[in-house]
Amino acid sequence: IAGLLGLSADDVRLRHSFDLAHQAGLAFSFTRSDEVPDHPNTAKIEMVGKTGKKAEVVGVSLGGGRISIREINGFIAEISGEEHTLITLHRDQPGIIARATTLMAEGNINVSTMKVFRSAKYADAVMIVCTDSPVPPDMVEAIGEIPAVQDVITLLPL
Repeated sequence: IAGLLGLSADDVRLRHSFDLAHQAGLAFSFTRSDEVPDHPNTAKIEMVGKTGKKAEVVGVSLGGGRISIREINGFIAEISGEEHTLITLHRDQPGIIARATTLMAEGNINVSTMKVFRSAKYADAVMIVCTDSPVPPDMVEAIGEIPAVQDVITLLPL
């Protein structure tokens, strides 16, 4: 819960994170699973936003405030949380990646790493782009307006 609120591992408010979440209007619950994960500190977070939009993230706590996001909406991911990150959920079709990265290049955004996954040819796909600086909101909006892009998510470094 503290991580969802943006609190760091050494934040003194950490022990009050449940109360802070309630004050912020964040509803949450915990369910224990009998699944055997690859890592002992694995958590699956199922989220529903104010608009009813749903997302699912599987992450691992590595200790010392370090995390690894391993899955987003069923797609394998490798996100450390150490860099600015832009994620697109889109339909797999030619030109989507080129258009998005061209917009970033024109905005002087340097890409450090990029990975693309798809469920099948011309089906659902995910692009994860780590950058040296934040992607400005107007650029995020422009990327979201690319035909076939269903959603754009940005993550700040932890």
